Amino acid sequence: MTRSLHYTPFLPEVMADPYPFYRRLRDEEPVYYISEYDGWAIARFEDVWQAARQPDVFVNVRGTTAPQALSKIEQPVPSLNQIDDPDHTRLRSQLRRFFTRAPVARLEPAVRETVRAILDEGLERGELDAMREL
Repeated sequence: MTRSLHYTPFLPEVMADPYPFYRRLRDEEPVYYISEYDGWAIARFEDVWQAARQPDVFVNVRGTTAPQALSKIEQPVPSLNQIDDPDHTRLRSQLRRFFTRAPVARLEPAVRETVRAILDEGLERGELDAMREL
């Protein structure tokens, strides 16, 4: 079977505007093997959700993004979503207090002001790309 879709996250055309590629992935190949990185792109929310809930099947220790595969840095510093248990749970418990109701509520006025400004600019232009601008 020949694929009609070729997706690699670092192609210039993908980097310039990834959303048409994401749409095609969702519509045509929601679970897509990227041979260049020996990894998978999972494009539909439900599939990502299911994968995230099966740490025994889907591991992050190799990283969730291809830049790690391309990096000249020997050991890039992973983000929290790229770390498996038990380290994930340990680090998450240290950060949890910053994401409780009170600290997040303190951010609300600034977030509202920023979003309102972005929406106002979009209204003036007559268009808004929410994914790109928000």
